[in-house]
Amino acid sequence: MTDVTARPATAGWYLPFLIFISGLGGLLAGIDYGIIAGALLYVDKTIPMSEVQQGIMVSIYVGGGVLASLFAGALADLVGRKKMMVAGGLIFITSIMLIYVSTGFAALLVGRVLMGLSGGVVCVVVPLFMAECLPSHIRGRGTSVFQFMMTLGFVVAAWIAGHYAGVHDAAVAAAQGDPDLIFAADNAAWRNMFLVGSTPGIFFTLGALFLKESPRWLVRRGREVQALAVLRMSRDEPQAELELREMKGHGKSEE
Repeated sequence: MTDVTARPATAGWYLPFLIFISGLGGLLAGIDYGIIAGALLYVDKTIPMSEVQQGIMVSIYVGGGVLASLFAGALADLVGRKKMMVAGGLIFITSIMLIYVSTGFAALLVGRVLMGLSGGVVCVVVPLFMAECLPSHIRGRGTSVFQFMMTLGFVVAAWIAGHYAGVHDAAVAAAQGDPDLIFAADNAAWRNMFLVGSTPGIFFTLGALFLKESPRWLVRRGREVQALAVLRMSRDEPQAELELREMKGHGKSEE
């Protein structure tokens, strides 16, 4: 006999999709942090910088991340987790585009600040969102996907840098000492590293648009019908109603 309380059809795809988007967020953050190590070898050859400026360009990312961590949680409480995830992705894409077309230190610096902001937002909001959305029996494993993919992002960033370093070396060898061709190879190497590194951020941002808002955040806003609908997408009916009651009870205890 068919169980009338079985999960809706959407439950089959939504939970894996939720974890997949979380993983992309971690991958974004890892590449975001790691890509500068390889790119910096060639940036200085096309946009002259002092050692102090190079140090600032590397470290300013951390400053942007710290700044984002101070307000990302509060903003996520105010406007919602989903909107902040989308915002983090859009900031990341904007930062890559700005860096890709930059012709001077100032534009590079602004791009790096934005990269730090995006990384900070993603690292704060995505784990929070996952913890509030995943069923309790997979919450630990599900949220760990973000950390795993962020670590993988460091490896991917190194692979991207290594790949374009090889492309660069081949182009320089083919240039046969032509300074214009060597400059073009240097220029293309670091710009392509950043551009290709933006791929997870693009898919993360697009995917986040199709996520539902955190049910816990919806309950706190008094939108209990919507919260139950979201819970039903990854739980059976009794479990969804049980968790909704627990969320409502927890919300009252916080008042």
